[in-house]
Amino acid sequence: MKKLIAITLAVVMMLALCIVSNAADPALIVTGEQLYELLDTASNSTVATEVREEGGVKYINFTVADNNDPWLTFKTPLEIGSADKFKYVAVKYRSSNTNSTTTIDFYLEIAEPHAVSPQLTTDGEWHTVVADLSKSNIENMASIWSGKVSRFDFMAGDGTNWAIDIEFLAFFDNEADANAYTGPAAPDTQPETQPETQPETQPETTPQTGDSALVMFAVLAVLAMGVAVVFAKKRSF
Repeated sequence: MKKLIAITLAVVMMLALCIVSNAADPALIVTGEQLYELLDTASNSTVATEVREEGGVKYINFTVADNNDPWLTFKTPLEIGSADKFKYVAVKYRSSNTNSTTTIDFYLEIAEPHAVSPQLTTDGEWHTVVADLSKSNIENMASIWSGKVSRFDFMAGDGTNWAIDIEFLAFFDNEADANAYTGPAAPDTQPETQPETQPETQPETTPQTGDSALVMFAVLAVLAMGVAVVFAKKRSF
């Protein structure tokens, strides 16, 4: 009987570990605080940037008084990884801009080419948008993804007194995982902000375990305990 219980527990634990290991982890996360350190905030004098905090979560705020298509460059290109992978980026943002053409654009170089996100929802609530970095804004241009981003257009379009908050950029190798991602599990799992003396250092990859996987792990653990109790009762008879 003890052997049967041990085998049952081992099987349950293996299933739980498989579920956790299959959680959709981003290849790279850049938090709002890290984004503030990595961007060259002096590259555009009309843009004001600030790290803010809400509910224990830090994010970067971009404010533009009057500018056509505001942007900032990275101090050094943001290296994501292999050119044939990690081309999907999920961006968590919040904005109340009324311009109907607002998007978030990613430039591989300071000039063209660049990739464009879907239209942003500007209702003052937090949302996540996913952009395919391999698709150019120019229809006849082939795949443009090279594994790096040099310029970040956080509010593409025209407008006055614009503002947008960004909590994170998360890079994935497939669109489904990018769309399903909701953010790091907890604030203390965020990678540390890059030191000011090392602005060229890229944020480290930080695997994130999905909440659903943790819930499933707990359920399986409870089931395993139940099996053990049932077998124990049968043995007592």
